[in-house]
Amino acid sequence: MIKRLAILMIMLHSHAYAQELLTLDMAIERALQHNFDIQVARTDAKQAEVNNTAGNAGMSPSIELRGGLNAASQNVRNEFIDGRVQQVSNAPS
Repeated sequence: MIKRLAILMIMLHSHAYAQELLTLDMAIERALQHNFDIQVARTDAKQAEVNNTAGNAGMSPSIELRGGLNAASQNVRNEFIDGRVQQVSNAPS
């Protein structure tokens, strides 16, 4: 009697953990939900819809400002024929 009860308990226990029945439609639906390529494509499409604005198409006003500055200085020493020497430090050019 105990042996039969133990076998019955084992059979009921293993039946409780059995997998659910999976139909072809359910398998396809799960595959589509868990396919990363499809998820990426959906995300890219949503992102394209959000970015589809006049401003992103280059129609928003823009301002551009450019400038530049060049400066140099040097030390100058001039010797003349009559012996005079003229020396300037940091002379702008």
